[in-house]
Amino acid sequence: TTFANTDRNAGIVQRSMDLFLDDDGTLLFDGFVKTLFYMGMERFPNLKFDYQQALQQVHSMYIRPHIFKHIASQESDGSESDEKLLSIPEIDRLLYVYDTPLTRLFNRYRDFDRHHNRELSLDQNKLLDNFVEVEEMKEMLKDAGYFPRLVAFSDISRGCQYACFGKIVVDPTRQGGARFSSIDAKKDSKEVGATDVVEAGDIRGAHELDTESANPLYVPLLPKEFLTDEALLDKPRFMSAVARLAQLIYSRASPSTAAAGGADGPTAPNDAPTTTTGSSTAVPVVKFPTKASRFEAFLEDIEGYYEKMFQRVITSECDYTERGLPIISTGHACTPDNGPMTGFELSITGSNFCEKRGVFVRFGEGNNALVVRSKEIQKRKIVVFSPPMAPTDVEVQVDFRHGEYDIFLNRITRARVECSNNRWEFSKTEPAQMVVFRQNLPPHAVDVDTSARLMKLFGSVCAIGDSMNTKLMSKTKWRTLKEHCELSEAPQGTTADNEAFFLEVAEFHDGVHDLSLNFKGFMRVLVRTLLEMVGDGWVDALQIVSEKRFEAQKRVGAEDGNKAEQSDVALARRAIAAVERRSDIQVDVMLGPIRVGVLSSRPGDVSTITSGRSVVVLKHPALSYVQHEVNSEKTVLANITASQSVHHLLRRLLHHGFDVCAHNPGPNSRKPAGRCWAVHNAENERVGALWDSPGNYSCIEWQPAVQEMCQTKFTMCCYKEEKTMDFVICFILFMKANDAAEVRNLLLQRGFTLTTTLYRLP
Repeated sequence: TTFANTDRNAGIVQRSMDLFLDDDGTLLFDGFVKTLFYMGMERFPNLKFDYQQALQQVHSMYIRPHIFKHIASQESDGSESDEKLLSIPEIDRLLYVYDTPLTRLFNRYRDFDRHHNRELSLDQNKLLDNFVEVEEMKEMLKDAGYFPRLVAFSDISRGCQYACFGKIVVDPTRQGGARFSSIDAKKDSKEVGATDVVEAGDIRGAHELDTESANPLYVPLLPKEFLTDEALLDKPRFMSAVARLAQLIYSRASPSTAAAGGADGPTAPNDAPTTTTGSSTAVPVVKFPTKASRFEAFLEDIEGYYEKMFQRVITSECDYTERGLPIISTGHACTPDNGPMTGFELSITGSNFCEKRGVFVRFGEGNNALVVRSKEIQKRKIVVFSPPMAPTDVEVQVDFRHGEYDIFLNRITRARVECSNNRWEFSKTEPAQMVVFRQNLPPHAVDVDTSARLMKLFGSVCAIGDSMNTKLMSKTKWRTLKEHCELSEAPQGTTADNEAFFLEVAEFHDGVHDLSLNFKGFMRVLVRTLLEMVGDGWVDALQIVSEKRFEAQKRVGAEDGNKAEQSDVALARRAIAAVERRSDIQVDVMLGPIRVGVLSSRPGDVSTITSGRSVVVLKHPALSYVQHEVNSEKTVLANITASQSVHHLLRRLLHHGFDVCAHNPGPNSRKPAGRCWAVHNAENERVGALWDSPGNYSCIEWQPAVQEMCQTKFTMCCYKEEKTMDFVICFILFMKANDAAEVRNLLLQRGFTLTTTLYRLP
């Protein structure tokens, strides 16, 4: 139509076509090419004897621009991605019902092309025989009567590329780069001379050659070009390409059109486009309004061709059974349940998995959900590779190592996992099966000074209304700290102000009826709140918060605070008085974390077992002692000889640098790599010692029974008298803590200082 814009040119085209019409009025392909040649002779008279150049000019100036315009006009009918087209429930249902017939077609044509015209090895030919290529898809449509009447080669190439890549990655005309001029700018009757230069316009875009695209099917040993722009169709992609080409064929034709297959096709005699199927009867092709009806019409129209090809009725091989929903196991059905943000392989346990077309797994919910097909199906398990996910939240973890608090940040996405046998009905499992995608960020170590300041701030806020509480922060006290540190000004629409971070981390602790935070939980919530407020500037903001000062006694009345503290101390004294005590003194003599001997107030032998056997050194009228460690033996025996009583010996040993604690049966070293700390009060008096091994809280005057005042992760001995405040406070903190690190933090918050004690001879 672009060429025949005058009556003269239109007459030339009509006369040229009349020379090559068949008996039924159809212009065959060779006649079509000859018609183009005559057009070139008329359009470019100076190229009259250069047949090749004349035909090339017609092709470049008229045919190719028209092909691309035609492709662009068809984008709305068949160019959506594979996932979008196959997610239509009716089409997915047809693919399930016709799975066996389509599988037969796939197996019939996947090795149709023997690749004799390609420089490929025998192994490469065998690999390609596992896929359907564009040429093989063309042969199938040709056998079924659709090519070249109703679908062009460029349409087939485009459909296969969309099925394989989800987009066009190579020029559908197979001619290289797509840059041509638009002849529409010359709409008048002026003829273009042979010497006119045609400027190359830019019609790139969806049809531009994309050299970065790679075939999503990994095919080893094939040449590089097969992994970039060659559409290799496995069975699922083959079925997608068939459904897509059905959209192109049955969206163009209608009883009123004069050209079968649109502008690419020839003219039908009675204005009725037809397709020749496997039988000799021409079946009318009608334009259908919906994508599912077009695909259904295609499957019905190939019935004759299918029966002739396979000697089977196509409907006899259809499966109309209902698939139902997969059932995902409760508990930990996904293994593993976390992995990198780029995707990872996981297995899902359950039942009722459809093995015919695969199981579809959906990650996430709503508009952000992604659906992938399982790669392996067993009776009770499927294996799937999760899609890459975008981070939606930040996870904060706090760890105490080597005397410092390390903060670990991870960008995460929590995605709900659901399965489907038909892509649109997904199983609902309660509780929901969740997987976590993580992207680890570099850790941040909080320096000792900042940690100490934050610990002091935490303890001060916890002590509001309860001076003895220095380790648990309630929701009300967290809000008080936020107001004091000006942390309430979170961005509009965030969750920092509704305490979502607090509720996510807080736990129920022993002796507390409400949710509360320990110090690690406090650090997690604080860092998460700062991230929400200032983003990457959270490190500087944490430093500013640590420099805040909070005086708990100013927030509550001094009289009320004193009353609360007096009440706690009174309760502690009553608890100490009720403790069951041992009938005599039994203590372990320690050098740092190493036990050097066992002392008892019962009169008896002073012996040593350092040589491997027990040797009695002397008898003592006020005590008995067993030496376990050879290096300190001389010093200990000298002090025993000079002591008149067990309390006299204990004071001498403490003076010489030894420590003591309630006797605990066990190896010489309480812990293979144990640690010990000396505890000093605010006046820098040595008030006791702490070990990170199990044991009792005791003093040098008496020891509790083995089952009394005991902890499984640390031991403590106070060298002050029972009636002193230091002894009572250490007792309260010892009973509240859960491990050695926590009791150390509590002691620091109460004004005590700790120094590491190593094994060192006096």
